[in-house]
Amino acid sequence: MAKVPAGGIRRRPFRPRPLAMGSSFHLSIMFHLTDTRGPPMPSPIIIDTTPPSTVTLTADQSSVTVNPGIGIVGPDDGFGIDATAGAGGSIFVYGSLSAGGGIYDPSTTRDSYNIVVYAQASITATTGYGIALQKKATVINHGHIDAMQFGISMGDGNSVVLNNGSIEAKTGIQAYGHETIVENSGSIVTTGNGIVAIGNNYTITNSGFIQAGSHGIILADTAGVATVVTNTGTLGGTVLAFRGSAFDNEFINRGAVIGNIDLRAGNDFVDSRQGTVTGKIILGTGNDTALGGAANDVFWDGLGSDSIDAGDGIDTLSYESSVDAAAPVHVDLGLTTAQTSLWGTDTFVNFENVIGGAAADTITGSNGGNLLKGLTGSDSLSGAGGNDTLEGGADNDVLDGGDGLDTAVYDGAVIVTVDLRLETVQDTGAGNDVLTGIENLVGGSAGDRLTGNDVDNILVGKGGADLLSGDAGTDRLEGGAGNDVLDGGSGADTAVFSGTRDSYTIVANADGTVTVTDARPEGDGKDVLRNVETLTFGDLSLAAPIYAAPSPVPSPTPSPAPSPAPSAPSGSAALALHGTSKADHLTGGNSADWLWGRLGADVLTGGTGRDIFVFDTNPKAKKNTDKITDFVVKDDTIYLENKYFKIGSKGTLKKPAALSSKMFYVGAKAHDKDDRIVYDKKKGALYYDDDGNGAHKAVAFAILKKGLKMTYHDFFTI
Repeated sequence: MAKVPAGGIRRRPFRPRPLAMGSSFHLSIMFHLTDTRGPPMPSPIIIDTTPPSTVTLTADQSSVTVNPGIGIVGPDDGFGIDATAGAGGSIFVYGSLSAGGGIYDPSTTRDSYNIVVYAQASITATTGYGIALQKKATVINHGHIDAMQFGISMGDGNSVVLNNGSIEAKTGIQAYGHETIVENSGSIVTTGNGIVAIGNNYTITNSGFIQAGSHGIILADTAGVATVVTNTGTLGGTVLAFRGSAFDNEFINRGAVIGNIDLRAGNDFVDSRQGTVTGKIILGTGNDTALGGAANDVFWDGLGSDSIDAGDGIDTLSYESSVDAAAPVHVDLGLTTAQTSLWGTDTFVNFENVIGGAAADTITGSNGGNLLKGLTGSDSLSGAGGNDTLEGGADNDVLDGGDGLDTAVYDGAVIVTVDLRLETVQDTGAGNDVLTGIENLVGGSAGDRLTGNDVDNILVGKGGADLLSGDAGTDRLEGGAGNDVLDGGSGADTAVFSGTRDSYTIVANADGTVTVTDARPEGDGKDVLRNVETLTFGDLSLAAPIYAAPSPVPSPTPSPAPSPAPSAPSGSAALALHGTSKADHLTGGNSADWLWGRLGADVLTGGTGRDIFVFDTNPKAKKNTDKITDFVVKDDTIYLENKYFKIGSKGTLKKPAALSSKMFYVGAKAHDKDDRIVYDKKKGALYYDDDGNGAHKAVAFAILKKGLKMTYHDFFTI
């Protein structure tokens, strides 16, 4: 030890002992500087050999350095470094600490030790806190902290906490005091809370990753001085990503928030224009200002005079919060100026959807497409312009779709009966409702009765054994799960099914109905169709089959063919499939099916059996070339309407006329004046040429497989 007298430092010579050749030694130097006019000054210590247990600091030690590779292991009921009796200063960790608690400095009579945990260093607290301090300090973590309770716990004072390492704990960082700075550019993963700030006037920044089992960031202001939180990284919490305090707070999000934001009380400001929020932004009871971004944001409005600009995306304004939902909601999305209700004087901009509360709400949409939900209470929902969706919920509601194609939704578990032909009060089962300007209906999970009107309707039954009636117009009926009855009424109507065609069995019945059975256990069930012209599946559409009683077709005469013409469909197993003027997909079954593609570029699949493909429209019509996917020469036949295909004798469906051999040719084009039907086996194309090898251009009316051994026996005229 050297003392510094008033006259200066005394120098004492250092005389090392001679060492034997090849030997080594370890040199540690510790010194105190003592003012002769006062007590000894604290000195630093360096830990470069593994101590037997806890390192306990004393009042004459100003700093501690745990060298790389050094591991301090303390007891489960103790600490790695105990600074209770220390004088304050700094602790530098390059190695590792493992004990019940990591670094402990409970002194309240001085500033706490400043602590730096370097990269590759670690602190493991098996039962308690990684770092626990009581007063002002700076803590910087570049390494890894793993703690059973708090990763870092700061005491009273304007401290600084910087984490660009990793923290795994029940609570990542907890700080008390005021004017404290907390910055995370690393990783905080917790089973509880990420950052807890108790005090006021904090500056909290997250540019790293926070994923909390409870709350990502919690503010608990105590003096009403604003705290500013900025997120440019990822902030997540299972309960809440961010929870404000009872005072004014500011939350700036330029990153990703995974979870809900709850502003609580106070006049708060939240700006997420350059970020995303996957949960809800919940406004509190103060006069709040909120700005949304480009994503689909959800704002829960609260009491107070608020200003919300939802920004881009499909955004929702909601009043379903259980705290204040008893106050009636009055919202008009057509207004961009202040509007007053019992909730306050609010301004709403760039919203598309509104969800009401528990009272009798009045909600009006804009000129765009809106989703308006009343929830409980006797609500009045008006869609205004656009294609709107209105869901009144329970009680007696008034639903006015306004202009556009609007939908009323009854998505509940009770059986509802809704008739769009009525514009007066009707007992729907979910309340005595009035529906006007509604074109479409969606039911719930029970057996609903939905009826359209004389315009084009979309009726969706969803679950349960539903009865859907389209009435007049071109209607679209979707029964959904359960055994449904779909009646299209007058007009060209379509039944919609969720699966692909191969999941269903289709049977045309003698009473004019069609039974469609889904083989999937959780599919569409067994539906009965009446007055439905088209069946649409997940992969194709086809014309509804028509029942045909047994009616064998005699052999055509004269018949140069070695076998008679195919039989007409017989019994309910045979299908007669008719296309429309559009591009249809028609698929037969296992019997002798008939397929009429009609106009449009159709895809025709006969299936197994001796199928007949009928071409009875003008082959020269635009986009009228059909594709036959599975034509089999020895089984299948093509019928051509003589009105459009001038190829000789005219027959009928019951008595078709055989094609003359001189009118059929295999090649790229007609080779003489008699050729009318030409099959190009290299392309698989069938052509009709009305003047053979004359000046007129041949027209492709069908595409088959390449290389078929087709002959004139495959064709008949009707």
